[in-house]
Amino acid sequence: MITTCRAHLTRWWRWLPSVGLLGLVAVFADALPWGVLMTSLRGASPPAVAFAVFSTYLAVAARTLLFRRLLRDAGAGSIGLAARATVTAIALNSVLVGQAGEAGRVLLVARGSHLRTTQVLAMVVFEHAMISTLYLLLIITAGVLLPMPEALARWRLPALIALMALGGVLILVANVRGTGRAGKLGGSSGPLRRLRFASDAFLATLRRLASGPQLTGALTLAAIHWGLQLAAFHATTTALGYAIPPAATVIAFLAVTASSSVRITPGNVGVTQAVFAGAAGVYGVPMEEAVTIALLWQVVQTVPIVFAALAFAPGSWAMLRSPVRAPSGSQLTGARESPTSPASVASASSVYTATAES
Repeated sequence: MITTCRAHLTRWWRWLPSVGLLGLVAVFADALPWGVLMTSLRGASPPAVAFAVFSTYLAVAARTLLFRRLLRDAGAGSIGLAARATVTAIALNSVLVGQAGEAGRVLLVARGSHLRTTQVLAMVVFEHAMISTLYLLLIITAGVLLPMPEALARWRLPALIALMALGGVLILVANVRGTGRAGKLGGSSGPLRRLRFASDAFLATLRRLASGPQLTGALTLAAIHWGLQLAAFHATTTALGYAIPPAATVIAFLAVTASSSVRITPGNVGVTQAVFAGAAGVYGVPMEEAVTIALLWQVVQTVPIVFAALAFAPGSWAMLRSPVRAPSGSQLTGARESPTSPASVASASSVYTATAES
């Protein structure tokens, strides 16, 4: 009897994340002005909306492939794990404040693979660096090729400086070698030793990703991601039949994307509309049209991804509740060693013993 009840509870417990995500979606939906949105949707072009949704899915697929490429470099390149983690992170970011979904992605991958949390965190940081690099290139390119008001043109120089700084950091990370500080702490197994092992694993992972073919492949996938996002945004603006200048579309897209980097309201509702109206208004787009387009854009970017995340939710919850897998020595240090080499065996025994508590 007890075993049967426990089995039922376990089965229903798996659906708790889906219920929680639906609750977050309800909070996000409650903030939308549905009267305005439904009026605009009735006149929207179904093929254009379908193309926008399809492009959104393809953009998420490109980002999934980017993250899978990083995971594969560490020997955990499951496409299912990469898709689950990426879709869940984007969905949570779409309905929560800040970038809360990225914490969930780190935990999901760490529990679903043999990797340490610090290694996965380094991969997420590197992925965001690639995405940010192409975004800054878009800003600079738009500033050179498109007519831009002085209020917006002044951002070209800060974007160039930020791009150069980001490139400098990547070059520095790729060329600076580890210090092996954790190994100099002798037999200590306290918090300081564990912290230094974690920082060494983080930097070693970043150093490996920032050098070699990984960098070129990641930048290519990031460029594909942004191209598909821009295509989805353009399809959204044309779906409502408004005559929006191409320059206004690109600049508004860049402005809305920047405002979504740190969401200060659930789903960034209200902020997205204000930013879009301000950026497009410079080109003479009426505020009512801009707000309507921004509302439709949020629905296109949120609803399809949330439905995909709901499909992943039961398995994700089971993965989070699973025991942590013990990492090997080379995965703790980020080195590319053969599992049968003497150095790898010695590293595995010494490093894992020192960090078993973490």
